[in-house]
Amino acid sequence: MNTEPDGFLGAVLAAEGIKGMKILINGPGGCRSRTQILLKELIHEYSKEDPKCCSSKYFSRQSKLPCTYLNSNDMIMGSADKISDGLSSINSVSDSDTIMVDTLGASVQVTDNMNAIRRAHAEDKTITASRYVSSMSIYKGFDDTITRIVEHLCKAEEKHKIPQTVNILGYNISDSCWEYGRKEIAKMLESIGISVTAFIGCGCTKEELKRSTSSELNILIHPEFSMKTAEYYSANFDIPYMIPSFGSPIGYPSICSFIQEVSSRFGTDPTTALESIMSEKSDVDRILMNSEKMLGGFRGCGCSITGIPSDVLPIIRWMHDHLSIVPEYVKILGEDESPMTEHLMKFLQEIDCMDALDADPSEKYELIFTDGMSAEIIKRNDGTSSCVQTRIPYSFGTSLVNRSLIGTYGCRYILDEIINSRGMFYCGQPTMVDFR
Repeated sequence: MNTEPDGFLGAVLAAEGIKGMKILINGPGGCRSRTQILLKELIHEYSKEDPKCCSSKYFSRQSKLPCTYLNSNDMIMGSADKISDGLSSINSVSDSDTIMVDTLGASVQVTDNMNAIRRAHAEDKTITASRYVSSMSIYKGFDDTITRIVEHLCKAEEKHKIPQTVNILGYNISDSCWEYGRKEIAKMLESIGISVTAFIGCGCTKEELKRSTSSELNILIHPEFSMKTAEYYSANFDIPYMIPSFGSPIGYPSICSFIQEVSSRFGTDPTTALESIMSEKSDVDRILMNSEKMLGGFRGCGCSITGIPSDVLPIIRWMHDHLSIVPEYVKILGEDESPMTEHLMKFLQEIDCMDALDADPSEKYELIFTDGMSAEIIKRNDGTSSCVQTRIPYSFGTSLVNRSLIGTYGCRYILDEIINSRGMFYCGQPTMVDFR
């Protein structure tokens, strides 16, 4: 049974990741309410309600995610009238462009969505997500919807490229504490003289998205979420893209590789940036040496990890090469969408851990990288394993501290979770080793 989020959620994440866009859900109210709960957990900063939304029943007194509230009659008779009326209603109280997304139930109806949009005189302000978005993975749903938004907002006119500027693709609001992650990525790039024009689909504005066609390069933090978008930019705006060979910048090896690859692409000097990263690593190492009794208990142990290849690869490389932790169970998500799968397989083969792909997920593992809900269940059933939350849904409803996985602060967060989330008591008494 597939319990992974589908393309519908991916389309919602894409729309909500661009300020000045709104999404009309064509479906039952439950699809709206459950998605709102998740969005509230992912977007941590409060955004006050727009009082004008009270003028439209489709907003139901809330500023996000207007919905057509389809019922049993609509499933039989079709939803064209509600689409037309809904678009007219929400456009009368909001100037934002609208992305219309069908839920799975709405997508099987015989409804002429485009005719309904024309009846609402909303052709210029409405983007339709794929009718098949619910049958896609969350990665393809996000990627396809972002591509449609870029096609709608960005015109293929000749634009002067601004030197040493990039767009960040694939990183999105489903990443842990993405607001902090954006700052970490921008800081890494600034350290080598590169500026970010737009974090596409990750809190950017429509104006930033329009300016993104002037960048020199697109960097794909998560290619699973962004290959189609990157190819669209390449074909229509002549902007090449780069996929970091070590995956997303998680863990010191991947961060250094990321800095070196981008520097090489632009011809800048990465020396100062790399020295800063190594200095930060030395600071962390001194703390870890004081916690050797706790961290040492993991050396030589096995870990379990579930995630997309661009996250799994840098994490297991860092764990294996620097902490002597062996991947014993690896579940790859989005492998069909990821060019990083081949790199991940090659690394597993190099360290003789290909068996991890066929391992039993029910076995006990000392260290587990998984989603937040699974982590909570594991900790309640077996408190002796360390669990690190690396993907949605997360168990923390809000976050006042940086729990991003990206950059040097992400290294501190992951190591802190490894050491402190293990439900074991250490008496602190010295051992023979401590006396040496």
